[in-house]
Amino acid sequence: MLIEIEIPEKALSMERKVQSERRIRFYRGNGAKLFNGIFYTQSVGPHQPDTQMHLMIHPFENLEPKQAFAIAKKQFKQHLRKVGPINLE
Repeated sequence: MLIEIEIPEKALSMERKVQSERRIRFYRGNGAKLFNGIFYTQSVGPHQPDTQMHLMIHPFENLEPKQAFAIAKKQFKQHLRKVGPINLE
C-alpha cells in the first residue's frame, strides 16, 4: 500500500503541520515506512500544479528499500525519482 502524505515542513499553517505529523505517526504506528532518498510530486490534473509530498509504503511483508522503490516507481512513474540513497524509516 502506497500512501501520500503532506510534508510537515511545507505546511501553510501550524495546524496543517501538526495534522501532517500526526498522519505520519499514525501510519508508522500501523506498520508503514517513510521513503527517504526520493523526490515525489502528487499530480491531480492540469487544473492544479503538482505538489511535492512525502511517500510512505506499507509493505505487508519484508521488502528491501530497492524493491519498495520499484513498486512505487511502477505506480507513480515520472512523478517519482531517486535523489539519494533509498531507505525506509
